[in-house]
Amino acid sequence: VHFTQDAGFSTFSDKRWLAQTMYEIVRKKIAPHDLPLLRVCRTSDGRLWSLDNRRLYVLRACGVRSILVEPAGDASACAEFRTKRHGAQNGSTSDSRALVIKEGMQGEGKKGRASLAAMMPCSECSRSAATRFRLLKFVKGSTS
Repeated sequence: VHFTQDAGFSTFSDKRWLAQTMYEIVRKKIAPHDLPLLRVCRTSDGRLWSLDNRRLYVLRACGVRSILVEPAGDASACAEFRTKRHGAQNGSTSDSRALVIKEGMQGEGKKGRASLAAMMPCSECSRSAATRFRLLKFVKGSTS
């Protein structure tokens, strides 16, 4: 499944952080199939293109190897595909294999930077966000 856009925000449209969903998947708090189905369009060459790029990014980052998808029809007849893939403001010019995550939702300030930072590889050990989420351990502290 290919990305239809080059970039996406670090939060879903409901303002939930992508990193939070990644954390919940790798810690098995939610299963990938608990997420809404990934909507896809098929092009004439048989390739599948995601209409839900941020969800696809999360699933890939978490190492999910197979998912159920919801066919959204032929790409030539799908207006959302044409807008996302070829739109003037957010269309893609890439090979569609990667999605660059932008800072938060528009105008989110510090929360946007934090949501983006949570997904970045560690600068010291180069571990991915999903790997770091798997290794996280929470310890109850004393409240003295």
